[in-house]
Amino acid sequence: MEENEYKCTLTEEFAESAKIKCTMCGKQFDIEDLYLGDNRYDIFVNYPSKYDLKRLQFNFCCDCFDKVLDTIIPMCKNDPVVDDDWWDHCLHTVGGRAYIFKDMGPGGSNVPLRKKRVYIDMDGVLAEYNPAANVEEMEKEGYFRSLRPRKSMVLAVKTLIKTQLTEVFVLSAVLPQCKEQSEREKNEWLNKFLPEIDSEHRLFTVCGRNKAEIIKDISDNDILLDDHSPNLKAWIAAGGKAIKVLNEGNGTKGTFVTGPRIKIEKPEDLISALQSI
Repeated sequence: MEENEYKCTLTEEFAESAKIKCTMCGKQFDIEDLYLGDNRYDIFVNYPSKYDLKRLQFNFCCDCFDKVLDTIIPMCKNDPVVDDDWWDHCLHTVGGRAYIFKDMGPGGSNVPLRKKRVYIDMDGVLAEYNPAANVEEMEKEGYFRSLRPRKSMVLAVKTLIKTQLTEVFVLSAVLPQCKEQSEREKNEWLNKFLPEIDSEHRLFTVCGRNKAEIIKDISDNDILLDDHSPNLKAWIAAGGKAIKVLNEGNGTKGTFVTGPRIKIEKPEDLISALQSI
């Protein structure tokens, strides 16, 4: 299976999700409900069920799907929750990097398709940018912890992680004069708003340092999302690809012209941009 066969045609999927409502709660599906995958059933019932000759259709949103399982699983004498290693057939780490294998089961060719690595800045990308803040204010306890999330971007990253098509990192700069405090608060922020990104995928450097310097073996499979043009240009010069994220205070001078410039309003904006490069 080729890598592009895994990719989502986001426009079509969002159009599909808009047509679906949860059978239980009546909620209109969002993209996360659609990505769950195994929450939609179309069943034709046969004898001897009392629903013989009935066709039953169920569409469960994520929350209702979990409620159904929470009800059914305790009723089962045999535990239906199986710790299976089927995913090991198709996802492996080679040389410290994640790969999707073409064959989804044992006995195939096992030709690896290297996963793209996506590095995402925090300030002005995941969290709201405050152009009025000076260094003294940023040094105050609680500054980074209290930054408001850019909700559309956070949702887009959560959706990207669920596709399992990329390995997602946070790559953020911290103030050198209060490095430990800044890093601690940014981790607290991530624990609250993006716990899907574990500690091994949270990378920090000091302000002013070239972000490309802390990543080994950058290639065109490594994509940086940042709001600061110098970071993006340095990343491209090192061999990677870059996307400029537009926010409340940038994108007015047009200095970044070597890659996409995007404003994230919905999840497909991010994934479409990644697919475009």
